[in-house]
Amino acid sequence: NSHVFTRYRCGATENSRFITTHQCSGLCDYKVALPELLFFASKHKSARLILIPCSDNYLPLMYIIKRALEGIYHFCIPKKEDYLKLTDKASFYEILIKNKINAPKTVAVSKNDDIDAAVSNMSFGVVIKPSSSAEYNKNVFDGMKKVYFENDREEAKRIIERIFASGYNERILIQEKLNAHSSSYVLT
Repeated sequence: NSHVFTRYRCGATENSRFITTHQCSGLCDYKVALPELLFFASKHKSARLILIPCSDNYLPLMYIIKRALEGIYHFCIPKKEDYLKLTDKASFYEILIKNKINAPKTVAVSKNDDIDAAVSNMSFGVVIKPSSSAEYNKNVFDGMKKVYFENDREEAKRIIERIFASGYNERILIQEKLNAHSSSYVLT
């Protein structure tokens, strides 16, 4: 059986027959995660423990606590510089373009950019999403969604302004919306 450490109950793991869930509300804090993982390891000394972070929130934590857990856990994590390039969606799409991999048309907009100009460069409908999910989730606001599907330029602009007004300071992606006839694209 696999063991999952999570901040809150999750339907995907909660009713599993082969996953044991350990709920730990402060799991993103290394002062909570490290003792929790050390305690678990002390109870499972004969097991081969492999630690796989499955969230943008947990991977940065692994870079902080990895040294304290080496020799106890095996890690399945990328090098930090690769992680930083690949988890930032804007950087990820730049890598796709550089490597000539098909991707939807994507414009990244920063807080001080001309949002009108960015929005006017797109054909609608679009998908609007934060480049950094981890940072975005720290700035909760009314009407917050993981992604926004928008067919109107003015509403797209309002959504972007609302996201930045929440305190989010990373880039926001405006991306062409793919339809059933689109093919050969990488999505994140």
